[in-house]
Amino acid sequence: MLCANGKKNYDIKDNFYEDLEAIYNSLPSHCIKMIVGDLNSKVEKESSYSPTIGPDSFLDISNENKTRLVNFACSEDLNISSTFFP
Repeated sequence: MLCANGKKNYDIKDNFYEDLEAIYNSLPSHCIKMIVGDLNSKVEKESSYSPTIGPDSFLDISNENKTRLVNFACSEDLNISSTFFP
């Protein structure tokens, strides 16, 4: 699917996560860092990504944005907190 400017959606998403990672890594390590927002990602219960994904995700399926979010969270040793609460 093409966007209005001719770029493909996955190019835009890849650029977003590259920018997010650059900004995240530019912050001092002693700072408390939280990424808050709707990243349009559906993360299902998947024990292979523990402890990044918790046991209480209410979804049984995921979408393609899950891969980007989980990869980013794993690379930065982060948790996807919405999956840790029933």
